[in-house]
Amino acid sequence: TTRAVIDHHHMGVYGLVYTSAYNMCASFGIERDIHLWHAMTGRQMGLLTGHQSSVCNVVVRESLNQLISVSKDKMIKLWDLRVNKCMQTFTDE
Repeated sequence: TTRAVIDHHHMGVYGLVYTSAYNMCASFGIERDIHLWHAMTGRQMGLLTGHQSSVCNVVVRESLNQLISVSKDKMIKLWDLRVNKCMQTFTDE
């Protein structure tokens, strides 16, 4: 049985991660944004924007309320999930 359809990605999804602390999924892909979804309802809980190229991986550190994302251009962003804001950006120059 399908509970929810997540349709905000229009160009393709590379991955989806789940965090039990927030009962949330984070989806990411070609569009450079990270969508945050309620795991049971599919309701969008947030949108993390700021990458300049496709997001290729995401890791959630539940104990620190952080999401770490890396994009194809080797940019790494550290996000605070309590406020859905980027706290730090690292680049490979």
